[in-house]
Amino acid sequence: MAAAYTGRTLSEIANIGDPQERVPKYATVLEYLLRSISPPSPTDQLQGLRDLLKVHSYRFSDHRNVIRANWVRNDIVHALGASTLSDWVRASAAFEQAIYDVVPHCASDVCACVEGYDDIPVATDGQQHGKMASFAEALKKATVIAIIFAVIVAVGLWLYDQYLRWKEEEA
Repeated sequence: MAAAYTGRTLSEIANIGDPQERVPKYATVLEYLLRSISPPSPTDQLQGLRDLLKVHSYRFSDHRNVIRANWVRNDIVHALGASTLSDWVRASAAFEQAIYDVVPHCASDVCACVEGYDDIPVATDGQQHGKMASFAEALKKATVIAIIFAVIVAVGLWLYDQYLRWKEEEA
């Protein structure tokens, strides 16, 4: 079991207007969740978030975006100045998605701490808890719908382009 979570809850982080402030806070939540599902290591092999992201890479719907988000997080906290506003927004979204990818694997008391509740009963390992699990499932369905829509739009644009070329050849 992970140590008690003392950071901000997900709803508090979501209400922060500046994505540059949200990114490190989301990273903290993600690290807490990943540590809670990692086996204890006597040699402390899992030093930081980067190591945890490698070990749990299979849990993320888009591991590459999470790695990129971690790079942006490091850029922010070390004040390197190489990242931009668009990087911060993408990193914030990637960390948020990563959190929702990991939440179904966590015990409900761990998720309750992160969500800001303390009255959710403890789940057995692998058992999903209600609110976050249903939100994660809805988010996945919405993502699938968005991808299908994007494919339909891309095919429509391609067909329109083919039509215009055909009209050009005809003229």
